[in-house]
Amino acid sequence: MEEFRPEAERVLWRLNTLVVAARLYGAHHAAVDQQLPRFLSELRRFMESHGVLALGITKDNFRVDGEEVALEGLSRLALYFYAYNLAQVTFLPEVQDADILGFLDIVTMERSDLEEAGGLEHLLWERRIYTVQVREVSLEQLIEEEVQPTDAVHALFGQRRLSPQERDMILDSIREGPEEAARLIGNVHEFATRHGDTADERQIGEQVSHALRVIDRAILDQPLDDQPTLYRNLAQAQLLLEDPIRSLVGKVLLAGGSRDEAAMSVLEQLSSQELGRLMVSSLSPSQMVSLLGDMTRAFREGTGRSQEVLEGVAQELTRLGQTHLPPDVIESLSAAEPEMPAGPAKRVDIEQDLPVTDDMVAVTDEAIDELVALGKDVTAASVAAEALATHVDLLLQEEDLESFVAAARVLEEQFPGLLERSDYRMLSLVLRTLKRLATGPTGPRSDLTRDMLLRLVDERLVEQLLTALWEQRGTAAGDAISACLEPISDELIIPLIQRLGKEPQRAVRALLCDLLARWGREHVQVIGRHVADQRWHLVRNVVTIMGRIAVPEVLPCLATALKHPEYRVRREVVEALARIRTPEAQEVLLEGLQDPDPRIKQAVLLRINGERPSQAVSSILQIVLHSDPLYRTLDVKKAAIRTLARIGATEAVPYLERIARRRFAFGAPARELRRTARYALEALQRTSQPAEPPDRVNVSR
Repeated sequence: MEEFRPEAERVLWRLNTLVVAARLYGAHHAAVDQQLPRFLSELRRFMESHGVLALGITKDNFRVDGEEVALEGLSRLALYFYAYNLAQVTFLPEVQDADILGFLDIVTMERSDLEEAGGLEHLLWERRIYTVQVREVSLEQLIEEEVQPTDAVHALFGQRRLSPQERDMILDSIREGPEEAARLIGNVHEFATRHGDTADERQIGEQVSHALRVIDRAILDQPLDDQPTLYRNLAQAQLLLEDPIRSLVGKVLLAGGSRDEAAMSVLEQLSSQELGRLMVSSLSPSQMVSLLGDMTRAFREGTGRSQEVLEGVAQELTRLGQTHLPPDVIESLSAAEPEMPAGPAKRVDIEQDLPVTDDMVAVTDEAIDELVALGKDVTAASVAAEALATHVDLLLQEEDLESFVAAARVLEEQFPGLLERSDYRMLSLVLRTLKRLATGPTGPRSDLTRDMLLRLVDERLVEQLLTALWEQRGTAAGDAISACLEPISDELIIPLIQRLGKEPQRAVRALLCDLLARWGREHVQVIGRHVADQRWHLVRNVVTIMGRIAVPEVLPCLATALKHPEYRVRREVVEALARIRTPEAQEVLLEGLQDPDPRIKQAVLLRINGERPSQAVSSILQIVLHSDPLYRTLDVKKAAIRTLARIGATEAVPYLERIARRRFAFGAPARELRRTARYALEALQRTSQPAEPPDRVNVSR
């Protein structure tokens, strides 16, 4: 898999600068115009290599393709999006300057104005911005009806939008004190147990954790003076719960405390004794030992209470007469951080503290001997390099076969020494010369050098050069090592793939993928054979390489990989096909709409472009019109409707009207689907000239 983190970080830095400028001066200010081309340049560079950019948003960081991109300077941007109830922002390859400006204009609105206007997603559709897509934490628009407590609990699970009335109801319960907050948490647990798909404790815990994060978002919107009281009541409520709820919620908070800001905000309100009581009552001894280190590190970085937390655990264990945690374990976990120096070191005054006398020797005899020996080594290396250069010239110019063989033998004998001395300049010269002769006119010389090249380019050479390239990456020495590999790139394809299949480090795999993508254009069939490999991780990397090669010859291999049983392979195939951007690639991409996994279908729908094949609209309509009375595929249907609007599929208007004109839509999913169809109709009406009168498509809300 490709190493995308540095490129994603650059995009996020540019986006951060752009959002800050828009918040300070407005989206149409000269400062934004100055930053916009830089952001788009980084964004397009990322999408050319990795496809669609989907930014997952948490309270303090971003996630790209499941990987956390957490930088201290970007936490404010993540928090800003988080406060706007954004869970994901997706940029499609067709995004233009005007789309980014429109997105900035909306996302810098006041939250109250944005909510009153219908939300960020609604405004993006209203302004016909289809290449920037957002997913908000909640799905349902505010419905003007009486709010029931059960509705508020249901909204905490993200099944629909948390309305202002429901948010106030939840916060009022927490304000009333720990008892009411404990009752709220109990209702959340009961709802998760009764209405979940499974009784599995882990999944129930995940649902409870999600509800707590939604509550945290609501608290974050409150005045700063009110937040400590709300967090304090929520924290005290944990101590009032009864088993098994107390144990489950305690595990959720403690497991998330080392990495989840929402959980840490609650835990920080507890005293050391209360934390110790929560840990001992919620965790088994083995769980306590495994989590204690992370928890104490989190408090050490945050509030400096690591020692107090450990003492609280020890006191609670002593009170209960338990000895699950030996003293040496607690002592090792609570080891104090190294002390910082008290002040700057005293400057040494050489003339005062180290007086120099006439009998002192500035350079010792031993140092002189070392310098002489080093000079001899340098001289010997220079002479050897000149001698090898002479033999290289002989290979190119010598007409006598016997002299040619003698020169080749000398080069072969001296070749290992080049590796030992890291003389990559001479190594590159030798390999280029041998490759030139081996691919020259057929004859004894080409046969001899071809055999010699096969002997020299062995597993040991490849291993040493790759190791050196990894260690010297990004330096002049790294460029020299890369020049050594270039002449033998044809011979390296299979060894590199073999190494790719067993390499444990992701960063090294990224380097191998870069090399194979650079040299693989002439070896598509050799690389493509590995899509049948049993190791799914190798197949995924091979798919990534073929997507970067982006020639028509890779399409049959990608079509085969699209049927791979592993989801992560199929997802990478979708990204690879989207990067190729040809009608033929779109034909193959449409086959992904038949995938049984809804995540693949959504990924395909996002990557269908405006130059659609003839069957694209019919394939998308099949998804929209598929009978699903329980709305299990609601997200897929919504993505399909958005795609129809984005590609301007006016032939879909009659089918969308059928959905948009439903008078009775029971339940939040049905209303959400109807509203999405109405947005799509409005978008299609603005971008087309339908044959029917306009009032046929103009559906009132």
